[in-house]
Amino acid sequence: PGCNTENGFCEKPGKCRCKPGWQGENCDRCVAFPGCVHGSCEKAWQCVCEEGWVGSLCDQDTRLCSSGPCSANATCVETGEGGYLCVCPHGYTGDYCHLKKGLCAENRSPCQNGGTCTAVDGSPAFSSCVCPSGFSGDYCEVNMDTCQPNPCLHGGTCSNHGLAFTCQCSGNFTGFTCNETLNLSPCSRSSALHGPGRYIGPAPTLLWIHLI
Repeated sequence: PGCNTENGFCEKPGKCRCKPGWQGENCDRCVAFPGCVHGSCEKAWQCVCEEGWVGSLCDQDTRLCSSGPCSANATCVETGEGGYLCVCPHGYTGDYCHLKKGLCAENRSPCQNGGTCTAVDGSPAFSSCVCPSGFSGDYCEVNMDTCQPNPCLHGGTCSNHGLAFTCQCSGNFTGFTCNETLNLSPCSRSSALHGPGRYIGPAPTLLWIHLI
């Protein structure tokens, strides 16, 4: 093929002189706009952007994930609407997966016995357990109710006093946990005598205080 007369002219036999914006032996290749980065031309001085690039010089990347906005080990997914989202690996959270999950968010709450897991100072990396009444410990694992389970035997009634409890024994029982049988012999000092060898009155109710 000879010199493209639309884009140049024949200067002499076998020699084409191209018009501005064209190049090549036969003046059949366009020259892109100066500074065009990720584009090409179909006509002189054009800058037709490649897929994923915009701007007059095709220098603006629409593929936002190519800039690596997510933290290490996270997966960047383009939404197709000029946005993106970061899919976090296990144990991380946040818009960019840059926050390490705390105990509250990792798997399930570590708090026991109905405790509430809360972030400390608003940071999910640190957490603590707010315990319900009757429980304490880092994870609410310590039962402060000394009457659960009931330490009082033989139907005794337990009263909780923080680190102590009291047993109110019933029937013929006594002792710290109502574990001893009460001596109701008329010969005992606590018996009430009415005539020789007789005991009158119900079995006494005794209260024992036990500190733990």
